Amino acid sequence: MSIDNSGRDIMRKNAGRFPMKKYAIAYAVNNSLPLLTEEDLRSLTHINLAFGVVEGEKLNISRLTHMGLIKKFREWNPDVRVVLSVGGWSAGGFSEMAMTKAGRESFAQSCLETVERCGLDGIDIDWEY
Repeated sequence: MSIDNSGRDIMRKNAGRFPMKKYAIAYAVNNSLPLLTEEDLRSLTHINLAFGVVEGEKLNISRLTHMGLIKKFREWNPDVRVVLSVGGWSAGGFSEMAMTKAGRESFAQSCLETVERCGLDGIDIDWEY
């Protein structure tokens, strides 16, 4: 059930107006990427790769040593969306980076460069308090 801020059940209220889509999402850490099979990929709509980290004012993906598999995944399923999750439970650096406009702009630019260089579909910011 999804409730709006006035307490109404918005799913029931909008039933039939918006067709429901089904998603199959894999949250995959670096070492699990080589374990994904062609059959796995055919059943997925999205993959969230975990985790990129904030270092200074930049995105760092040096811990993600299997990013090259994205090309193979897209051959197996051209429609799969691949998103990089940045942060996580024990990650730091977000608050320091976000303190200044220059830090935010530098981080955003490094995210864009990573998306383009690695053929990603987006970035998931996982900034845990």
